[in-house]
Amino acid sequence: MRDFIVGLLEVIGIVVIITAVAYIGTSIEKASDNEKYNNGECYYCEHGHYELINVQRQHGNIYYFYKCNNCNIIIELNSNIEMQAL
Repeated sequence: MRDFIVGLLEVIGIVVIITAVAYIGTSIEKASDNEKYNNGECYYCEHGHYELINVQRQHGNIYYFYKCNNCNIIIELNSNIEMQAL
C-alpha cells in the first residue's frame, strides 16, 4: 500500500511540473506576442498598423498573421491579440 501511495504522489508531482512548465511557456509566448503586436502599431516602420490577413491551424496550433498597412511586413503570432483586447 505504501508503494502505491508513493507511486501516486510521484505521478501527481510529474503532472504538476508539466502543467507549470506549460503555463510558464504560454505566458512567455503571450508576452512575446504582445511585444511584437505593439498595440497594433508597426514595430518596424512605426507608421503603419497591423491588419489580420490569415489564420492557419497546424498540428494543433493556431497561427495568426498580421500585415502592416504601410511597409507590408508580416508578423506571425501564436495568439489572437485582437480577440484578447475585447
